[in-house]
Amino acid sequence: MQVVVGHANPDFDAYAATIAAVKLYPGAHGVYLGSQNRNVREFHSLHQDMLDFVELKRLDLQAVDRLVMVDTREPSRIGELGPVARDPEVEVVVYDHHPRSDDDVEGAEDRSMETGATTSILVHEIMDRGVELTPLEATALLLGIHEDTGSLTYPSSTAYDAEAAAYLMRVGADLEVVAQFLSRVLTPEQRALLDALVGDLQLWDVHGQEIAVGYVSLLEYVDSASVVTHYLCEDMGYRVVVAAMEMPDRLYVVGRSRIAEVDIGAVLGHVGGGGHSQAASASMQRVSRDEVLGLVRRALEAEVRPPLTAGEIGSTPVRTVRSDTPMSEAGEIMGRWGHGGLPVVDDDALVGIVTRKDVDKASRHGLEHAPVKGFMGGDVVTVPPDMGLDELERLLTRE
Repeated sequence: MQVVVGHANPDFDAYAATIAAVKLYPGAHGVYLGSQNRNVREFHSLHQDMLDFVELKRLDLQAVDRLVMVDTREPSRIGELGPVARDPEVEVVVYDHHPRSDDDVEGAEDRSMETGATTSILVHEIMDRGVELTPLEATALLLGIHEDTGSLTYPSSTAYDAEAAAYLMRVGADLEVVAQFLSRVLTPEQRALLDALVGDLQLWDVHGQEIAVGYVSLLEYVDSASVVTHYLCEDMGYRVVVAAMEMPDRLYVVGRSRIAEVDIGAVLGHVGGGGHSQAASASMQRVSRDEVLGLVRRALEAEVRPPLTAGEIGSTPVRTVRSDTPMSEAGEIMGRWGHGGLPVVDDDALVGIVTRKDVDKASRHGLEHAPVKGFMGGDVVTVPPDMGLDELERLLTRE
């Protein structure tokens, strides 16, 4: 018997990848382990009769001879099927896009790739094999890609993901349904949670990176509470957010990151959680506010990379020209070294900048022989080598 399973508490990527894998392995049974994601639950409730899912309790786990794991390599994340994944007599196939970890299943056929969404890997295999999809299946798979790539806006998104999304649109995926289930309109309870987090929000400087961290204690469970970190990160402009939310049953820590220097999956791995570089979560028994914030602080300090500086991304050695250098010679130097501009230096003093655009202008007017000083820009803006990349980007957009 063949079984396909994604990690417990699946997002749309894990859910969609399960549907896709069932299509690739005829006769396989897809298992849905339940989700805290309200939109995933609602989609499953509406469409489970038209998709190939079975209840775990109806399966004879002793009869499983092939297990396909999607969106995870870790047996600890697939509930009661974990021991099946560790059984050396069971063939295990893995599709995942998360970084490897020490808890990964051993001896599996690993078809994982570094992509924005696990679903994309399976969609490409569906394309290659010529497997037909119904419009509903294509819609579910497109939901998985859109959610885990931020509709192809997250830094981890690739052309590979875009190609998979385009194929699903060609075979009938319903964009209206995708928009409906990716909608993140907050419930009154989520709005109250967001307000409480904003009221407590602290901005930490960790190795030069700004991290927004909030803590809130709740008297009642709030469904799909992780959505509030989406609002903090996507709609309120914070590039890295960690939210600790104490609820009656457990304490949940959810993180989002929009920058490559902060792998939030690696950060929350230090507190027993998991995920990928843009989104991750962890849960733990109730601990005090100071304890959980201390854990988060240490995890961030262990994983956050300092921002790049102007000195680290600048080109060396610096090639310059004099103000009396002919424009034709300046153009030849730019072409030879692939530069878009050159500093103009006289007597060790920076007096201007000449650019490829200036060279083109001189050429159009037949003035290649003219000296650089007639075309260079004299109002030069300089920065120190230790200026951070974020500040440098802001300066470049103003100048």
